[in-house]
Amino acid sequence: MKFLVALSDLEAALQVVKSSLSSEASDMSGHFLFRKSQVSGRVEVLTHERFTQSMTSFVAEVEDGDEAPFTVYGKGLMNFLAALGSEYANSTMALAFDPLTAKSVVYPTSTPRKKYPFGSLNPAGYPDFGKKLSQAKPLGMCEAGRLLEALEATRGFISNDEQQGGGTTVAEFKDGFLRATNRKMFSLAKLPGLQSCNMRIQVVQHLPAVISFLSTCKTEEIEILGAEEVPGQASGMFFFRKGDGTVFGWSLYTQAFPNLATPKPEDDLWWKVPTKSLTNGLKGVFAGLKGGKEEQPIVQFSRPDPQGPLLLTVVTDSSDSACWDIEVLESGQSPECPQMPESFQLSRAALDILLKAVKGETLTLGVNYRAATNKGYVRVLESRGDKGDEFLFMLAWWRDQA
Repeated sequence: MKFLVALSDLEAALQVVKSSLSSEASDMSGHFLFRKSQVSGRVEVLTHERFTQSMTSFVAEVEDGDEAPFTVYGKGLMNFLAALGSEYANSTMALAFDPLTAKSVVYPTSTPRKKYPFGSLNPAGYPDFGKKLSQAKPLGMCEAGRLLEALEATRGFISNDEQQGGGTTVAEFKDGFLRATNRKMFSLAKLPGLQSCNMRIQVVQHLPAVISFLSTCKTEEIEILGAEEVPGQASGMFFFRKGDGTVFGWSLYTQAFPNLATPKPEDDLWWKVPTKSLTNGLKGVFAGLKGGKEEQPIVQFSRPDPQGPLLLTVVTDSSDSACWDIEVLESGQSPECPQMPESFQLSRAALDILLKAVKGETLTLGVNYRAATNKGYVRVLESRGDKGDEFLFMLAWWRDQA
């Protein structure tokens, strides 16, 4: 097969599917597969690696003759197109399989002498997800940008340590909520329109590619589909599908999400503070700490005056105390608020993840205490956009050591 395509169209298509390209691999997972589309005047490009697959199509002129699909070494093709640069921005590219050399060739039609040969592999047996996609059931519709924002906010709450239990390494939708936890922190995102979604995304196998794909279509509406696992016969898959037929798919990660206690409907007490003030306060109290790689810096929270500021306190490297006060804009407590500890501690790492996840100019720290277990948690709720998206972030805290 040989086809002609505008360089800009080709580059745009490759950007969409490169999330499933194993750029350093020399086998099929490191190649783009090109094939004629069933839609007249279009060519499809596919990629796959161990856990994800992608497909999109673009406008192209397929020359008469052999229409067999062929592959092109992915990293090499992208490097070659980048080398053409702005000089060839408006050029038409030719891509073809040369049976004499058993290689694929790429060149600008205006300058055939720049013809570049690339390794090509036999596309027979390519793992096409077409059959699995045809069996998939709709799980919901969502604007890509909203889902991307939810996953980016959730990302820091997912564990990278499978020894904690594989279920903590996933973000999953259940009962209309996107959930993630590393057993010390917990996040929950509610995206209207996805009440029936059961999508699961594993942090290492899927998440980087999912985010890469969603980043290419932020303003577009995508359909989410799922194909069930058939034990002993077929693995499960999830798919994103755009209106133009572009598809991104990934394998089902089967380890179950851990069971978590249901948080109380209301906070015991709460403090509303400027987000920037909390961010700067953490920078301030930790300014002089050196900190070793094995250490987990912590900060003490207290509000000795119920009408006064929130205090952040850290023990410095010289065993002194550094303190930073933060204005409390509003505060309150529930009628059933228990007798709270004078202070509690949170890790700097957890606070950094929280501050990276929130978007508002202010945040409300809901402080909760379970006297029976002598433990507690801080909860932050946030609403975003005009579609009713809601986010909840929870951090476990502990009492000061005597």
